[in-house]
Amino acid sequence: MISATLSPSIMLIVRGGAELMHADGRRESAPCFILRGPFTETVYVEYAPETVTMTVCFVPGMLSKICSKEVADLLNAAIEIDKVILR
Repeated sequence: MISATLSPSIMLIVRGGAELMHADGRRESAPCFILRGPFTETVYVEYAPETVTMTVCFVPGMLSKICSKEVADLLNAAIEIDKVILR
């Protein structure tokens, strides 16, 4: 379970894997390197054994200074890092 958070972050799965579990029962494989937006609700994730992840949160206001995304564009969403255009 990943708690709700108001800060966008970059998440890297260093080793292993993860699946997102949706409310409707669907399961979706998580990309290994993503930009996560602020979440207003809990996200349920099932990690493979021995998975190692690293997450770095942005200080409020800094996301739009380094990339083409605004925080509002990422609300309750995540995108693969290769789809993010850096400034």
